[in-house]
Amino acid sequence: MLNYVKHNEEFHCTVKLKDGAEIIGRAMVSYDDEIQTHVVYIQDPVQINVIINDKGDGKAVRGIGFSKWMNFSDEDFFILTENNILTMASLAPEMIGMYEMFLISEEEDKLKDTDIYKNSQPADTIKGCLGTIEEARQKLEDIFKK
Repeated sequence: MLNYVKHNEEFHCTVKLKDGAEIIGRAMVSYDDEIQTHVVYIQDPVQINVIINDKGDGKAVRGIGFSKWMNFSDEDFFILTENNILTMASLAPEMIGMYEMFLISEEEDKLKDTDIYKNSQPADTIKGCLGTIEEARQKLEDIFKK
């Protein structure tokens, strides 16, 4: 079934599963001789959530959101067999950007929960600062004017 996909090359894709879920992520497809089927290795999969808000008068506001595919797992990648996949396709460039931005925001949220982030200080209050950028610029100008 997955013969049409480039094998052993990583690419961004959208995967429609037979249970109806649609996930996106970085994937690589390969054929597993041992189990005689294609397998998809998908990294950082996120589920697409379509949001529809009916405003009445035949108008509706639509949007999309992302959420982790497996909310209670700390794994980075998963293995899907082709018998669980309805179809898959490469991801549009605009969606790749949105996906990557979501991953960056998720990573920042993880950092905010660490002790390093909680104990950090703004750069201007760290001991050892020698002054402001304006003061340093002025000192350099004074040195090179002589």
